[in-house]
Order: sequence, then C-alpha cells, then structure tokens
Amino acid sequence: MAHIHLIKDKKGEEVDRKYYCSDSCNTYDNQDNYKGWNGCNEISFTQYCDRKGCGNIIKGVEDEEI
Repeated sequence: MAHIHLIKDKKGEEVDRKYYCSDSCNTYDNQDNYKGWNGCNEISFTQYCDRKGCGNIIKGVEDEEI
C-alpha cells in the first residue's frame, strides 16, 4: 500500500504524484506542503519510495518484484 502526495498547480489541478512507503516518509519529504494522511492506496506497479534516501519498496498489485 502506498501513501500518495498529490501535486497541484495554481488552478488546483493535479499535475504530478509522489508515492511513499509510509506517512512518515510523506510528511518528512513534504513538511511545508503536507496535506494530511493519504495512505492505503493500491498502486499498479512496484516501485521505490520517492523519499530520497529511503529505498523501501512499495509493492504494486500487478508486479511480483522490482
């Protein structure tokens, strides 16, 4: 399960996303722009946590391994 941080432009439209292994990685990486807990999201493909230096793997529902 992933914690997703939505990145929006000045109009409020989503322009990007960051995927984190935990809420603590999300809050650490987005201290000034943290918008609250957004965890327990399934993602399609396995990937690494977007927090620099973390290295944890977030398992996707369609992949076996990274």
